[in-house]
Amino acid sequence: MRIVNAIGNTVLLNKVNIEEKTEGGLIIESNKLTPIYEIVSMGDLAKNENLFNVGDKVVIRNTVGSDVYIDSSTMYKSVKWWEIEGVVS
Repeated sequence: MRIVNAIGNTVLLNKVNIEEKTEGGLIIESNKLTPIYEIVSMGDLAKNENLFNVGDKVVIRNTVGSDVYIDSSTMYKSVKWWEIEGVVS
């Protein structure tokens, strides 16, 4: 696996897969409307803001950022730190 480091004011995010199971055994992916992402890498300028840490779960708008494909199976979302809307606790 390749290691990717964000630079500058960029934050790399990985989408968190959240599945819920109903009483009848149906599996529902509940992370479609407001996707939750995990921070996997932060650039130096983003770290200086001290708002987030690697590993934090965050929410962004669906229209921001760029999809970054590292391997055929690995996709990250690249956003600027100010495009993060909130931290999920």
